[in-house]
Order: sequence, then structure tokens, then C-alpha cells
Amino acid sequence: MDVSDVPLPTGCERQAFVHIGYAEEARPRDIYGQFGPVAAPSRLQHTLDSLKQHGCTGVVAYSEGVFDDVNKFLLAGLASGQHADAESALTGYARRFLNANERTAEKWADWLAAWGRPFNLQAKTLQPMPGHPASREIKENWRMRQWDFKIKLLQAHNRIMAMEGWPAERSAAVDEFWQVHDRLEREVWGLGPTRGCLARTGSHLPWYAEWAKQAAALLEEDAR
Repeated sequence: MDVSDVPLPTGCERQAFVHIGYAEEARPRDIYGQFGPVAAPSRLQHTLDSLKQHGCTGVVAYSEGVFDDVNKFLLAGLASGQHADAESALTGYARRFLNANERTAEKWADWLAAWGRPFNLQAKTLQPMPGHPASREIKENWRMRQWDFKIKLLQAHNRIMAMEGWPAERSAAVDEFWQVHDRLEREVWGLGPTRGCLARTGSHLPWYAEWAKQAAALLEEDAR
């Protein structure tokens, strides 16, 4: 809703609330860490450009945790003017936090930007992390490690989406997805059981509703 023409009291400035907890698209929605860390370089750059045109002088970010670490850097870098565009911000992020050098920084920026639309990605054709960091380097860098977990989530997700109905193989892929996600929450993000919008029951994953329905039916059948 455009409220740029609403008059403000004397001394007040127009500012905005920016949601950084999801990726590029609202549907299908990669949000709240339900599919791992998120990145929205195009969306956030477009949002800030639009807000500036509407006379906004500042923003407040809506965040639900560290899974939106990339988006925090994007919003801060773009809003402050430290970075002219999203690509520059992602390159700066890679240099600062992902041990990138002149050769790998731009590759990291492209790699992270591709995750803005994760449901379009296939794990089997996904490029490896730029610079091919060793497993020890990934383990010691929580930012790298959360993206390593996202690759594993994508692998399980792709297998789930490749099947129909609920054969044992598809249910096993869902179990693997949740096991990987639990490790991400516990080992990287330091979370206990989550509730509300962060809980599994609030998942926006495209297969979740169907899976939850059949899982509930199995529980009901076992209870008879």
C-alpha cells in the first residue's frame, strides 16, 4: 500500500519496516529459516530504491534470527550507502565473512544470489562453494556451515519433489530433511524447540501440507 502522500506531523520523517526474513519471492516462500539461511539481494535493492523514491529516510529490519545474516548485511550496506548495489554488498560480505579473495569474491556473490530462488535450483547441478573450502574450514565458519546444511536440505527437497504419493522412499527423504534441519538449528543456530512462525508446523515448503496430512492419517490409523 502506497502511503507516500499521507501528510506527516511537523518534525516527523517517513520511515519503513523491511522484512528480511525471506528470500526473493513470496510464493513459494523460503522464510524464517524453514529451508535454511536466506538471501534476497534483488528484492532488498529494489525495496530500498522504491522507499527512497517515496521519501523514506530510514528503515527498521524485521528479523527472526541469524538465518538472515546475508540479508542483514545487504540491508545495512545498501541503506547506509556503503555499497552501491547488491552485487557489491555480496562481494563485501564474502570478503569479510567467507574468506574470499579477489579471485573468489565475485563467484561467492553469484553463488549466494542464486539462493534467492532456491526452489528453482537442483542440487545435482549446483555449483560447489567458491574456492572449494575444506570441510574443516566449513565446520569452523558458522556462516559457511549454514549454507552447507542448506545444500543438504536442497538435496532432500529435490528427492521429495521428484516423487508422487507417499512411498517409503519419499517418506525417508522427508525424514532426512528434518534430521538435517534439526542439526542446523541445534549445531549452528543454537536453537531449542521452536514455536510460532519458526516451528515446523508453520512450514511454507511446497510438500509440507501434503506430508503433514498423510502423517496425521498414519498416526490416527496406528491409534485405532
